Amino acid sequence: MRWSQKLSYREGNLTLDVPFTFPEYVIPAGKKMSKKEKIALNVNVRSAAEVLCRTTSHPLKESMRKPGKLSFIYESEVLAWSKEDFSFMYSVCSSEISGGILLQSPPMDDVDQRDMFCMYLYPGKEHGKVFKKKIVFVVDISGSMQGKALNDVKNVLSTALSKLHPEDMFNIIAFNDEVRRYSASMEMATEDAVERASQWINMNFIAGGGTDILLPLTMATEMLNDGGSDGSVPIIFLVTDGAVENERHICDVMRKNLTGKQSVYPRIYTFGIGMFLELEGLARCPKISSSFERSITRGYLRFFRIFQTCLCIYLPGIFCNYYFLRMLAMIGRGHCDAAYDLDSVEPRMRRLYKRAISTIFVNIAVDAFDDLDEVKVYPSFIPDLSSESLLTVSGRYCGNFPETVKAKGLLANLDNIVLDLKVHQAKDIPLDKLFIKDQIELLTAEAWLSENKQLVEMVKKMSTKSGVMSEYTQMFIFQSTNKVGETIKVQQMKKNAYEKMEAPRSDKMMLLPFGGVGFGNLEATSENTPHGVGERKPEAAEIIVKAASNCCGNLCSFCCCPCCIQVCLKINNQCAIVLTQLCTALACFGCFDCCLEMCCDNRSVS
Repeated sequence: MRWSQKLSYREGNLTLDVPFTFPEYVIPAGKKMSKKEKIALNVNVRSAAEVLCRTTSHPLKESMRKPGKLSFIYESEVLAWSKEDFSFMYSVCSSEISGGILLQSPPMDDVDQRDMFCMYLYPGKEHGKVFKKKIVFVVDISGSMQGKALNDVKNVLSTALSKLHPEDMFNIIAFNDEVRRYSASMEMATEDAVERASQWINMNFIAGGGTDILLPLTMATEMLNDGGSDGSVPIIFLVTDGAVENERHICDVMRKNLTGKQSVYPRIYTFGIGMFLELEGLARCPKISSSFERSITRGYLRFFRIFQTCLCIYLPGIFCNYYFLRMLAMIGRGHCDAAYDLDSVEPRMRRLYKRAISTIFVNIAVDAFDDLDEVKVYPSFIPDLSSESLLTVSGRYCGNFPETVKAKGLLANLDNIVLDLKVHQAKDIPLDKLFIKDQIELLTAEAWLSENKQLVEMVKKMSTKSGVMSEYTQMFIFQSTNKVGETIKVQQMKKNAYEKMEAPRSDKMMLLPFGGVGFGNLEATSENTPHGVGERKPEAAEIIVKAASNCCGNLCSFCCCPCCIQVCLKINNQCAIVLTQLCTALACFGCFDCCLEMCCDNRSVS
């Protein structure tokens, strides 16, 4: 099995985490016999900087050390495979900002036959001065933000204000279908001002009303028009959970407003809050025809038919348009993040804010890009380098890179510097797989903004070729009787063509639920639908549904899906029918019990 993952970066250290903890049924049963467990680890940072191992979960033995390279090995005789997750933390000993460029030719069957490149920058240990901040928090307080979502945002903002330095400046704009400003102009982040702002947040952050994003963003841009000349980075930090009809117009307006009139124009950091739960059963999956059902594995089909009657399947959705927020962040050379469940709002928002206020290198430009015959950079506008994270930029090109590429930019002391980035051939790194997810998301955002059908087709092809889900593709579980080594031809299908599919009699396939985040939900935004289960009082229909599904919910707590599927695979048709009828009866009893609680609840009637 092979996979790639992004390494976490914290306090100058990179961390690799590999899960070794698996459920019991995954590990083959048998006698405990002595076996050899072996782990080989190779680190190559593509530079002459020294690599240091900080911590490791397993007793690794160093086998090779060279400039920029490090190798370890671990071997042990064990009775059972390790159940401890593998963790390895290391650092690159570079005192200053450094980096490089990796080049690679595309695979023969790649959708895009242009050559690939990746530029990376390390902030360095002695990264120097961090830019001063002029930050405007633009926060959605519409009705759908009520409850935990808004409370967590308030907590993060209060902490964020306390982390500003006295020389920093800030302002706060709260919006729904109206706009409230903390101050008519930017305020110095003194202790008294921060205290007053925290009190203002508690008084004015009351959920209610609709969502209008353009006006507060325009106001924030006007407040920051004079930023950048004094060694500060102007920042707009947008937090929203809604989708609006004029999102493309907003992007056009912000693109025009963020011009090169200033030495450092406002950066935009966007954070979306998106989880809601829909009671739709299997409604979000394309309808499966009877011919398709016949091709599904017998155990899976019976499992769903037996429990679908009384199980309510909650499927996640997203209110805000993630691709709108991502496009805004790309236009503003910032970053975007989203929380798809309420528990992750606070930690993810804190992480994004920490990245926003730790900028050390801005206005990054690479002259070699202009000398190439053709180039596509992801993202189109290179973001700033933060002391809290690495910076990677990928892309495709036609032409020739020089042996050394110069990257120029601006430091916090207003010095313009030029970095010499050495170019390497990445023979053992699959660049096409490392950055495919980000490239698909960025192209999807561009396709959404421009409504370009050619970009949509490109995303479909990239998704189909790489196996990475997109907004325009879906995934099948496909079990083929073909012999090992035979290739299976994958064809694209038009939307809703799933209904017409029929697998060969010898093959089996099943359509998985749609895994994209969508392009926002205007209806849910306008209705101010709360997130998740929220903190609102459940309605009568919800109480009935909960009572009807309670029986099967308890049952699923004691048995895992693989076990249920195995059981369903063994039973005959008559037994399956009986079980289905039994589940229906139990659901009805649950409804009766709920009705009794609602209609005869011991309350006095005057």
